[in-house]
Amino acid sequence: NISYTLADPETIELGDLNTDRNIYASFKNDYQYYYKASYTGGYDKITLVIDKIIEETSRRSENNSLSILTYNTWMLSYVGKYMGVRDTLIANSRIVNNHDVVFMQELFRYENVQNIRWTMQNYFPYTSNKLDGGGSNTYDGGVLTFSKYPIVEQAQHVFENCKGTDCSADKGILYTKIMKGRYPYHLFNVHLGAWNSQAYRNIRMLQIGEIFTFINQLDLPNDEPIIIGGDFNIAKHKFPLDFEQMQRVLNVNEPPLEGTLRYSFDPYLNEHISYSDESDRERLDYILFVDNGSIVNSSSKITLPRSFQEDMWGVWDLSDHFAVSAQFTVGN
Repeated sequence: NISYTLADPETIELGDLNTDRNIYASFKNDYQYYYKASYTGGYDKITLVIDKIIEETSRRSENNSLSILTYNTWMLSYVGKYMGVRDTLIANSRIVNNHDVVFMQELFRYENVQNIRWTMQNYFPYTSNKLDGGGSNTYDGGVLTFSKYPIVEQAQHVFENCKGTDCSADKGILYTKIMKGRYPYHLFNVHLGAWNSQAYRNIRMLQIGEIFTFINQLDLPNDEPIIIGGDFNIAKHKFPLDFEQMQRVLNVNEPPLEGTLRYSFDPYLNEHISYSDESDRERLDYILFVDNGSIVNSSSKITLPRSFQEDMWGVWDLSDHFAVSAQFTVGN
């Protein structure tokens, strides 16, 4: 083994020399540093991770402001990786639980879903019913909404249109109405069909039509905020006309995107994804709002829930998707 430490160039002091392969961490100013030696058969390899400490801006506590995060959790049997580690890491992540409301999708594997639900109770006292067609399908809908404010109404719809392996799950849309003080918020957590061949894209547009019909049937007041978020599986950059058609059908706007990240599914940055024609860098996850004049200000950001502990070393990301957060302000 080699001996190593992390030196601060602004001082002449060295830390203790390490000769093992444990993870070490140090902090300075706005950065935290993680470093670890790994066996290679010859000299050890040293991996250094530099992570900028992002001070979570205090979410506006006014009742006319709502923060939401959507996250596809990749809890899918025989497909998802590190599920027994990622479940509680996701639920305990500050990036996740710093919001008023969290939309989650792909919550399929039972034991991991239970761990997430149990842990999320520490931060979110209100949890929706799970999207579920109630039949004998292989999987339920895998969609849940967590809220720090009372959920006063719920409804759901499982898509009638599907294709291929997507038909083995009750994908659809989950509606919750929450009250933050005297302000109502109508929230829709969705998971649409995957894949990008023309046939699958056509099915996705039919599902958008089902969302439109479902929302209309609820007969919501046209002066109250309506927010639709989740994994739309619409590749905005590769198929911009699909995204524009969805916006027209649902009459939704996308909040301005802040920060430097542009993709929520990114094989260049996410170690869980191997590059293929179906996994180009893409934006698949969104939080949108209906253009009815009730929301006067909005913003969004792609965020990266990560862990640098031993079980996730070298993998980092807590899902194969990145999360998307958004902040909305309602007029008085």
